[in-house]
Amino acid sequence: MDTKVGQKIFKLFGLKEGKPLETRIFDIKGERILARSIQGGNSITRTIARGMLRIPVIGIFVLTALELPAIIKAVRQGKSTEDHTKSGFKQIIKSLIFVSSILSGIGIFGALGAKKGPAGSLIGMGVGSIVGGFISKKANETINQL
Repeated sequence: MDTKVGQKIFKLFGLKEGKPLETRIFDIKGERILARSIQGGNSITRTIARGMLRIPVIGIFVLTALELPAIIKAVRQGKSTEDHTKSGFKQIIKSLIFVSSILSGIGIFGALGAKKGPAGSLIGMGVGSIVGGFISKKANETINQL
């Protein structure tokens, strides 16, 4: 959400950040944890926004960096420049889908589970990563057939 793209999504959905709200969760000092509130839009767009709040920019960079070896390997496949370009382009698309589906799944399902506390958040993040991986796998199978 702290990026220009995140701000554009916020604006597209007609959302804005409200005043911090006290949760029923306590920190290690025994004080209530504050949560960012989202106003506007509908429940689906607010859930997407809460999911965006859970994805740090550094997480995007790290997961993207982990995909670089696969892209480099794909670019080296084949004998001609056309083969290199085609396999490299396919891998870039597959990596983009992988990174976005995993992070979106973790963010959205983690936000949904957070309503049940920290354990719910962790379970939601795990489920989200599984769902994101499944979506990525199905998309990769489709791309490989092209």
